[in-house]
Amino acid sequence: MRYIVIDLEMHPLPNKFKLEKSICKCETIEIGAVMLDEQLREISEFKRIIKPEYCAKIYPKYEKMTGITTAMTMEGEAFETAFHSFAQWCLDKGGEIQIIAWSGNDLSQLAREIYLKRVELSQEEKILMDGWRDFQKEFDHMLDKEYQISLDLALIYADVAFIGHRHDAVWDSRNTAELLRRTREEEDRMRIVHRAKSLFTTDPLAVSLEELFNFSCLVPQC
Repeated sequence: MRYIVIDLEMHPLPNKFKLEKSICKCETIEIGAVMLDEQLREISEFKRIIKPEYCAKIYPKYEKMTGITTAMTMEGEAFETAFHSFAQWCLDKGGEIQIIAWSGNDLSQLAREIYLKRVELSQEEKILMDGWRDFQKEFDHMLDKEYQISLDLALIYADVAFIGHRHDAVWDSRNTAELLRRTREEEDRMRIVHRAKSLFTTDPLAVSLEELFNFSCLVPQC
């Protein structure tokens, strides 16, 4: 078994594309992923910058957040090309694989964008799009939380420092992979549960409000 931990960076479609936005509100501008072996050791990485079809310029907010500039996307691949490259990278070594993302948004984004851009999938690629693990949902369930926990907060609960650049798809994938390792054993999961409870009950000021709660629901989501 190999594990693929994936993350996407996305950019909203301009409002003038009303029909297209009713199908898919955002375009993927980066696909990043790391491949893990059965012991959850990283054995490969995948990274593609993607050229948007509908947005000629990356908005400053997203440029600042992701580090991805308009110039970089102009040199990027088409979404269809990047997706096929990702699928080939996943399937090249053969054998059973499982794809894991921090949230269900990544799979939903790819599915909607594939439909919007009429990307034809092979039978293997269709299988690849099935059965993804929503690791955020698993983590929320582990902590018995009804709201969605951000990756940053999950790492705080696991006592893991974020490594690399936030909102870089490969680094987000790599940090998600580290969290996956830290939750593999029951003993480790229980330690995280106890730490999460202690952060709320004994030291409520140990983390900021932004870290404690996912405020992303208050802004339009891609």
